[in-house]
Amino acid sequence: MVLLIYFNVLLPTDADKNGIFLPLQNLCCEVVHRLQVIGGRVTVVQGATVTLPCQLTDSKETLKQILWQRSTRGRPLKDNFFNILEKNGKYPIELTDERFRFVGSFTEKNGSLQLSKASLMDEGSYSCIFLLLESGNHKTEVSLHLLGTQYFTWFLIIEILYFSIFFPS
Repeated sequence: MVLLIYFNVLLPTDADKNGIFLPLQNLCCEVVHRLQVIGGRVTVVQGATVTLPCQLTDSKETLKQILWQRSTRGRPLKDNFFNILEKNGKYPIELTDERFRFVGSFTEKNGSLQLSKASLMDEGSYSCIFLLLESGNHKTEVSLHLLGTQYFTWFLIIEILYFSIFFPS
């Protein structure tokens, strides 16, 4: 995100002896980049594989760590479950759940994770936190919603009926 900041400067005129100032518009313009961490809302069918998106944008700062936390049906207390640190040019991964896999890129400031075999116990709120050397922590929330297989089956049946009625071959 780019934020433009304009300054108005008031200058006295020689013709004006009453102390009235005339504005000189846009004498200086400064561009300020505001970094963002992009997450979102994700919906998946139970048992499927899903990607939890997390991307840091508009930052040239040094990234030191990407940390994921979660609060789900199965784990209502927030816990740190996935951690990537920069150590001597290498990026070791610390994780507590083998179903998660890092699909992002530390150097590109992409912290996205892939979850395989998603279950109803995984439904909940996930926090992606980037630790930058200069400005500290920046975080976003990713909300994961699951559809049961029964719901998905009914959805497919309705979709098939719709196409067979309105688009017969």
